[in-house]
Amino acid sequence: MNLTVIVPPSKPIILDEAMKNVRSIEEPYNEGSDVNLICEVRGGKPPPKLTWYLDNTVIDESYHYNAENGITVNHLAYPKIGRQHLKARLICQASNTNLVQPQTRLLVLDVNLRHVKMGPHRLRPVHVIFSLSITRGRR
Repeated sequence: MNLTVIVPPSKPIILDEAMKNVRSIEEPYNEGSDVNLICEVRGGKPPPKLTWYLDNTVIDESYHYNAENGITVNHLAYPKIGRQHLKARLICQASNTNLVQPQTRLLVLDVNLRHVKMGPHRLRPVHVIFSLSITRGRR
């Protein structure tokens, strides 16, 4: 008889470029800036796969497992976010089996939008006609 023990990984944590834990669900980014994040998970047997999603689309499946400390890491480098990313959901998902639900961590992009420059417009004259009618009468 062969017994396989499966240990689910811990809940992922998300770190910013300064290696600070991103605790809030919504993070501000400027339009046109790059998003550089690290998703990290401890434990799991077998070691988990770490996947980044933008809404429901896989955007990064590369990860590294360090057997010495049992930590799996995925570095996300997403260039030049735009208006279309306002309130987009970045999800880091850790999974090591189909037998249990994957562990996830969500981050919503709060994009600070630049002012939109309007092109030159020609002003057209506007003609306004007033009509005034005065009646005299008794009450």
